Amino acid sequence: MTATLAELQALERDAVVPSYARLPVAFARGEGTRLWDVDGVEYLDFLSGIAVTNLGHCPPALVAAIREQAGRLLHVSNLFYTEPGMRLAARLAQRSLGGKVFFCNSGAEANEAALKLARKAKPGGDVVVVRGAFHGRTYGALSATPQEAKQAPFAPLVPGFVAVPAESGALAAAVTPRTAAVHFIAAHCCSAPLKGERQAARGTPESSESQPDEAPT
Repeated sequence: MTATLAELQALERDAVVPSYARLPVAFARGEGTRLWDVDGVEYLDFLSGIAVTNLGHCPPALVAAIREQAGRLLHVSNLFYTEPGMRLAARLAQRSLGGKVFFCNSGAEANEAALKLARKAKPGGDVVVVRGAFHGRTYGALSATPQEAKQAPFAPLVPGFVAVPAESGALAAAVTPRTAAVHFIAAHCCSAPLKGERQAARGTPESSESQPDEAPT
């Protein structure tokens, strides 16, 4: 049974906190790079679940692996060991930058961890952030998101953030001996200067190239 868009919108009005402005489309299934809504209309998916379904929709190997694991063990919390988690951490470390892995549930949580790590390394240090960027809706990540419309309803926010334009000169000038980190990237992104909010950052190539040397370690 597939509910209509109107039925789903009615359920949302009655049961869901209105924290997102959804577009008027209800998807029912996906395959590869394509989606189909409840009326059978086909779409080419460029959003990929905000960079989550980057393997495509319902790839057979992934579906099979999920079904097999779901039939064996779903969840025991991080208080215990399970083989898939430890093996995944090793593979991620080996195929990226090395070091160790921190598992989390969202881009906002990843940004919170990065901010806490920077503050732990430099107690009381400032974090330089780019105006217009979006880092998440948790308190620290929201404080790092210099957008008045998103921040104002939840003030006072976490202090210690310095907002600058997405320009290499402004970023370099903002870095001082008090700086703990330069948070130049949006949630869900770990290696590209993206704003996230439907657009790429308009900073120059030099702004991303200069970051590693200018930001304190």
